[in-house]
Amino acid sequence: MKKLTALLVLLFFVTQLWSQESTNDSLLKILVQDQKTMEPLPYANILFLQQQKGTISNESGWFAISLAELNKGDTLSVQYLGYKTKKISILELKSLKMIDLEEDLINLSEAWVYGNPPKAKDIIRKVIENSEKNYTSISAKRQVFIRNRQNTDFKDFSSDIKRNSISEIDQQQIDRILHKIPKHISSFTDFLGHTYSHQNSLDSLKISSQKIVSLKDIEIDELDQFGKIFEAMFKETDEEEYWKVKSGIFGEKIDMEEETSSDSTEHKIDEVNHDNQMNKGGIKWNLKSQLQYASLKDEKQWEFLYKTGKYKYELVGGTKVNGEDVFIIDFKPSGGGKFVGRVYVSTSTYALIKADYKYADGKDGRDIQLLGIGYHENKYRTSIYYEKIGESYQLKYLSHSQAIGMSFNRKVALIKKKKRWLIDKTLLELKVKLNIDVETEEITELLFLSNDAIPSEDFVKFEEPEWMDVIYVDHFSDDLWKGYPIIEPTKKMREYQKQEVNWSELGGE
Repeated sequence: MKKLTALLVLLFFVTQLWSQESTNDSLLKILVQDQKTMEPLPYANILFLQQQKGTISNESGWFAISLAELNKGDTLSVQYLGYKTKKISILELKSLKMIDLEEDLINLSEAWVYGNPPKAKDIIRKVIENSEKNYTSISAKRQVFIRNRQNTDFKDFSSDIKRNSISEIDQQQIDRILHKIPKHISSFTDFLGHTYSHQNSLDSLKISSQKIVSLKDIEIDELDQFGKIFEAMFKETDEEEYWKVKSGIFGEKIDMEEETSSDSTEHKIDEVNHDNQMNKGGIKWNLKSQLQYASLKDEKQWEFLYKTGKYKYELVGGTKVNGEDVFIIDFKPSGGGKFVGRVYVSTSTYALIKADYKYADGKDGRDIQLLGIGYHENKYRTSIYYEKIGESYQLKYLSHSQAIGMSFNRKVALIKKKKRWLIDKTLLELKVKLNIDVETEEITELLFLSNDAIPSEDFVKFEEPEWMDVIYVDHFSDDLWKGYPIIEPTKKMREYQKQEVNWSELGGE
C-alpha cells in the first residue's frame, strides 16, 4: 500500500505568466520582454556592474531586487542572447515596471565576406566532437541557488468496493478519505549554498548550505494514512497467517518483517533531532543529476545533437556574447526527432553556449498503456546557459522540467490468509476497483552565482555535513530571503498555501 502510494504521488507543475504584484515597497519586480512582440524573456542575465552580483529572470521573465541593497551609483546590465545588452542606472530603475530588449541578429551572408557560412548541421556535429575539451571541470567552490518544485493534479481518484469482509472498512469511509485529498498538491525546496568540486568527478562533489526553505504539502507520510487504517490488523497477524495484495493474475505477499523493520527505522530517525533538518542526500542527488545532464552526455535528452539525421537545422544568424561570436541555429524534427528549439554555438570553439528546446507539437516521450496501467511523458522543456571561464565553459543556469501522466484503473484486492496443507484459507478480503488519473511535473531551476578556483587540498579538507538546517513554511515568504540572491518565484508559487487535512476525522491516527 505504501509503495503504491509513493509511486502515484508524483508531482505536476503548470507554469503561467503573471502580472506584477509588489507586496513589499522596498522590493522592485520588473519584467524583461521583447521590444517588438512584448513576449517575456525567461532567464535573462541580470548583473549589477559595480558589485558584480546578479540573478536571472524567472520562467515568466520577472526578476526582483531589493532597493535597500542597491548602491545608488551602480548600473544594472540586462543581457539576453540574440538581443542588445541594456544598461540602466539604479535611479532609472526605480521608475521602471518593465525592460524592453531589442533583437540583435547578424546577417551571416553579409558578415561572411570571404565565403559562405558553414552548414548548420555541420556546426551541430562539431558540438559533440569538441565537448570533452570545452566543458572541462576544475577544482572549484561555487555558490549555487537551486529551486526544486513539484506539483500534482489529480484528474480522478475514486474507488468502488467490490467485495469486503473487513468490518472496520466501508465505502463511505474510503470516499470520505478520497474526498479530503486535495485535487492539486504543491511543494518546493529552495536551497542556497556552495558546491565543492574536484576536477571532473561528480562522485566526489560536496555541498554545504547557507539557507534552505521548504514547503512540503501533504507529505507522502501523511498520504500513507491509508496504510495506517490496516496497521492494527497487520499487527494481529499470527505466525501461520499472512497478507497478500493481488490484482488480476498478479499477486505479492506483504513482508511483515520488512514493514516492521521500516517502521523501526523511521522511529529511530525521528528520535534523532532532525525535525528542522534535511539530509544532504536528496539535494545532492538532484544536483548531480542536473550536472550530469549539463555534461551533454545523455543521447536521449540531447537527441538533436547526436541524431542529426532526425532533424532539420537552419542557421538563422549570429550574435555576440561577452565578446564571443556565436551562431544561432533553429532546429525541428524531420525524420522522427522529438524536439524543437534554438541553440547558440561559438563560432571559434563550437561550444554550445545556450539551448532552449522542448517537445515539438505532436511529439512526446514514452507512452505505455498495459493492463489498466498507463504511463505517458507528455511535456519536456529545457533552458540552459554556459559561461566561459578561462578556456572552459561552466554551467551558469539551468531550467529543466518534465511532465508525466499516470493512470491506474484495475481491481486490487487485499487478502488475509491462513496457511494450510493444500489450499490456504481466506480469512479477510477487501477488493476495490481503483480509478486513479494523475498528471505530474517536476521543475528544477539552478543558478550558479560565483565560481572560485580552489586548491585540491582545500577540497580534501572540507568536511561535508550530513544534515543541514531547513526552515519549513506554509507558503513562500520574501522576508526569509532578504539579503540573499534567489530566482524570483512565479505568481502561482507565491499564492499557494499549504493545505491541511484533518486525518483524525477520517479514522486515521
